[in-house]
Amino acid sequence: RLEAGHAYNIIPDSVRLSGTVRAIKPAVQDQLEERLHRTTHGICEALGATARVDYTRCYPATVNTQREADLCARLVRETFGESQLKSDLPASMGSEDFAFMLQQKPGCYVRIGNGSKGDSGCMLHNPHYDFNDDILTTGATYWCALALRYSELIQAEAN
Repeated sequence: RLEAGHAYNIIPDSVRLSGTVRAIKPAVQDQLEERLHRTTHGICEALGATARVDYTRCYPATVNTQREADLCARLVRETFGESQLKSDLPASMGSEDFAFMLQQKPGCYVRIGNGSKGDSGCMLHNPHYDFNDDILTTGATYWCALALRYSELIQAEAN
């Protein structure tokens, strides 16, 4: 977003620029923040201007732990068949509350697959999003199988 005055023929005293910066790896996020500060202040110094950079980190990347990702992939293969597993998806740059949980405990963010029923193939957080009720049994089956498998693993590790 760019806010810079209201008249086309008057140079404003100040400008406000805001946006989103996302990275998969924390080290890359650190580098982006440092370069944004350095570039902004370098340009301002060259032009005799000043700037204040407020860089707020809201959501970390959602990164699955390998053990849990492997467990979930095996479970999908066994429960629904190999054709239902899509594990070669590119990293998502969306922000997700689950990322905070993954910073505390191992886990795996799984997408059950909402499909694109009719013309409502909208992503979450879209005003036209329509949940696909046809996947309720798929989701329930997956979560029940996961709970059983995970409890078996915990018991096996305890023995």
